[in-house]
Amino acid sequence: MSGSAAFFEADCKSFILASGAAIRPYFNGGNSGNRILSVAVDINGQKGPNIIGRDFFILCLYNNGVIDDTDDGLTDDDGELLEVSIPISREDREKLYTNICASDSSKTTGCFGKILNDNWEMTY
Repeated sequence: MSGSAAFFEADCKSFILASGAAIRPYFNGGNSGNRILSVAVDINGQKGPNIIGRDFFILCLYNNGVIDDTDDGLTDDDGELLEVSIPISREDREKLYTNICASDSSKTTGCFGKILNDNWEMTY
């Protein structure tokens, strides 16, 4: 995200909160295993800098009540998705961050999990 284009697109409604934050909930419709809701959050809404992993994240609500990172980024050596238990382990969150969020500035997977691992602090 460059800060000049909107990331909230597709056929989902976005909402601006009183704080200026923007959210876009997306009901996963039972097609995502244990995940029932994904929420895109842009902490400062239309203000900059709009950088994925800094002020824009995806967090997911699972049917066991846990809010965590997305569970669809861990793969085996053949590229097949791995079954991940929720909550996602500290080690798996680090893998998601290193392999996806930190290596591709257009991907959100792993960014929220890194913040969870680092006790809600942005250490990167």
